Amino acid sequence: MKLFKCFVLVILMVLVFSCGDSTGGSLPPPSPDNQEIEPSIPEDGDEFTIDSKEFPSFVNSLPAGNYTIKIVGYVSDIKGWVRRSVPDNVYLSLDLSEIVGDSGDWDECFAHCKFLTSVVIPPFSLSSEDSGTFFECENLTSATFIEGCETIGFHLFLGCENLTNVTIPDTVTEIDSGAFSGCINLTDITIPDSVINI
Repeated sequence: MKLFKCFVLVILMVLVFSCGDSTGGSLPPPSPDNQEIEPSIPEDGDEFTIDSKEFPSFVNSLPAGNYTIKIVGYVSDIKGWVRRSVPDNVYLSLDLSEIVGDSGDWDECFAHCKFLTSVVIPPFSLSSEDSGTFFECENLTSATFIEGCETIGFHLFLGCENLTNVTIPDTVTEIDSGAFSGCINLTDITIPDSVINI
């Protein structure tokens, strides 16, 4: 009986070790198709499109550098997280053209954001509850309102001393009080004929 068990064991071992290819059962070397791909590390100058819910954790992981980020989603997802999420020596050019917000959501949303260097602003009309959206963004140099925007809100860029260039479409009809107050270096701005209330 012991001899029979040994014989069965030997046959099983032969079967196990003979499985595989003709080289004696060794596995083939990894091919490019089944190798694990390392995630790429963001580099200075890279551009990204990010969902608003992922924005805080994504920017928190960025190494020092300048990046262009288009945020898609809702301003309520990022309000309150913006200033806390961005590490030192990270500077962002933000495209907000596909972000949505309700009345009050934009109030001081990006205030004191030293990382912000330029911004594309969606076609929203700010209410009286949305003041100081970009209040004292010390490194902000450029702002572009896209077609469809009707109102430039109260104290929108208050104290943005390095803001030099603002592009306003002819859909804008109103510029609220103090929208550009304290923008002492603003030299490149044209108020379109469509604006009837300043």
